Amino acid sequence: MKNNAVKIAIIGIISLLLISGINPISSKNISFNIDYSEITEFSNENDTTPPIVKLVKPDKELYINNKAIRGLSTPTIIGGIDVIAEVSDNESGIKMVNFYIDGQLRDTVYDPPYKWTWNEKKFLGHNVKIEAYDNNNNRAEDSDSVFIFNFFPQTKFVTIKGQVIGGLFNTSIPGVKVTVQSDSFKRVTFTKRIPLINRGCFVLRLPPGDYLLTLEKNRFVTQQNDIRVFMDDNEYLIFELEKA
Repeated sequence: MKNNAVKIAIIGIISLLLISGINPISSKNISFNIDYSEITEFSNENDTTPPIVKLVKPDKELYINNKAIRGLSTPTIIGGIDVIAEVSDNESGIKMVNFYIDGQLRDTVYDPPYKWTWNEKKFLGHNVKIEAYDNNNNRAEDSDSVFIFNFFPQTKFVTIKGQVIGGLFNTSIPGVKVTVQSDSFKRVTFTKRIPLINRGCFVLRLPPGDYLLTLEKNRFVTQQNDIRVFMDDNEYLIFELEKA
């Protein structure tokens, strides 16, 4: 009787987790939506402890076009991939994260999420390394050897969606000119006009990379934002314009 009660309690807990969208069997399927604007900046001049650093992607999996397919003893990549670092420092905070391929610095990221898109002509064995510094310049790193087969890198376009709001009641603003550009790419669109359907919304298809996004409309202050697009991006961007 006691064992049956325990079984019923366990089944109930698992059912509750599944209903909540949490998979109690595979933690790799759990995703977190973090509001990075709420992260506190730390300040500790006596901090001598290195940050905690982990290379979470690529892991010991087979990846095809950035998607994990199955577990393997060695990370194996077909196509491009988002290299993702998990870092933390509870004393002085994270200053920056460097990304290396075969000892060569490829990118430096100063704000979360700490990731970089690796999509170039490469094959066979290579070393992927991440290196983190806290605000007291304490350093830590993590690395792994991978196999990659990316003979013909293709530009993968990512769909980016967003909305522009503003005015007295922060309502959606139609007709805003949205321009994104980098050194080699430029795209222009306008926010839509249909109420209750797409008013104030925009959709852009961009290759992964760093862009300057500009918002322009008469009687509003022009706004510019630096954005970074990744292969697995699904973030919904919301911008607020001020009246001129």
